[in-house]
Amino acid sequence: MDQKIKNRVFAEAIAHLQQRYTRFELARWFSLGMDNTEAKRVASTVINRKTYPEGHAHKRGANVSDVLAVGLLDYLHGQGYDLSTLEFDESGKVTGLKQRPIL
Repeated sequence: MDQKIKNRVFAEAIAHLQQRYTRFELARWFSLGMDNTEAKRVASTVINRKTYPEGHAHKRGANVSDVLAVGLLDYLHGQGYDLSTLEFDESGKVTGLKQRPIL
């Protein structure tokens, strides 16, 4: 997959998720549930740099794992899961995720 396509797919999925979840919530997922403020800040910075426009001096490219992870998160949200309930154990393994209530 072309790097520009990976970057675009990643940025679009992040933008879609940020309509519903805060950037620190997204950072919590990408830091495997760590509630440490510094870990979330680092993860948030990494995510943001991958969403910068092409040609930006601090732009970083999204890799295949980034695209897969954010694509799965976006898909789960679309299937009715509340990603704010995503739980991890101390080793970073996903241990829980609840569906949003049907209104």
